[in-house]
Amino acid sequence: MRSTDGKLVRLLSVSIDFKLSSIHLNAETGQAIQCYGIHGTVFFDNRQINGQIIVKLKTSVEEVKCSADSTVDAKVEEIVISALVLLFSVLHGLFCLYSWISSIILCKKTKDHYKKKEKGKILSNRACWEIFKLNDLILCLSNIITIVGSVMKLSIDHGIQTNYIISMYDTTGILLGFGCLFTWMSALHYLAYDHVFGLLFSVMERSAFVVLKFLACISILFTGFVLFAWVVLGPYHIKVHYLNMLHEVSSYLKNFETS
Repeated sequence: MRSTDGKLVRLLSVSIDFKLSSIHLNAETGQAIQCYGIHGTVFFDNRQINGQIIVKLKTSVEEVKCSADSTVDAKVEEIVISALVLLFSVLHGLFCLYSWISSIILCKKTKDHYKKKEKGKILSNRACWEIFKLNDLILCLSNIITIVGSVMKLSIDHGIQTNYIISMYDTTGILLGFGCLFTWMSALHYLAYDHVFGLLFSVMERSAFVVLKFLACISILFTGFVLFAWVVLGPYHIKVHYLNMLHEVSSYLKNFETS
């Protein structure tokens, strides 16, 4: 819609055409890979100019022949890297397990020594946890998850297309992702050797429960405001008619304020 001088006043409609390629892994039928071509159109209709833009999506899906890129086996370099990751994860996991067992033995000896020197007094649990290396426990968990994910990835890279392996594609990605997350979390342990970072971590450790209590109070207030908006505004506006749409509205308003 343009004014008399030709300037754009309001956009009435937009049509967007797109093409996508999709690969489907079907573990039920036994067919390993199916490739599809998707042709779609998104149409934004604002011709009524009533404050609500109608969005229409039309798609057509057709099965196509898979190209060579979608069925090619993994490269030798990828398999070698996966094998090295598996090897180092096993070795590192054994070292972390040994360190954790040594911490348990040291804690037991410290308790006996403290009880002997302090005439029957028992070492507190907080003091015992100072001996344990929680970073080693996190690394053990990370290595176990990485080992399982690496074994599954090697099975996939070797082209083993059984129904079980195909159904575990998503699980493999989740395991490797969590293994990477725990590894980076354990890297924070080395920053504690610095005086400033060590003081920061000490404050965070002592204030963790207080912060959790504060978040619990905030979550109760947030739930109250959400229910208030849903009950009061829900019958009158389509954007807050359902509870899950309130989150979308708040995200939109946040992005709008940022822009």
